Amino acid sequence: NFPLDLGAIQAPSING
Repeated sequence: NFPLDLGAIQAPSING
């Protein structure tokens, strides 16, 4: 889970 918009694709991170 990356602290980027990419996080929304895999898992709800900071941005996701």
